[in-house]
Amino acid sequence: MALVKLKIKFSPLKTKITPFKSQNRQGKAVKWPSG
Repeated sequence: MALVKLKIKFSPLKTKITPFKSQNRQGKAVKWPSG
């Protein structure tokens, strides 16, 4: 469980780039946690 929380905390670095790709693929604006 702790590892998951750590990943969520560090994920914003990755998700800052990925959201744009996921938005185009899904067509729906996925709201990512703004870090």
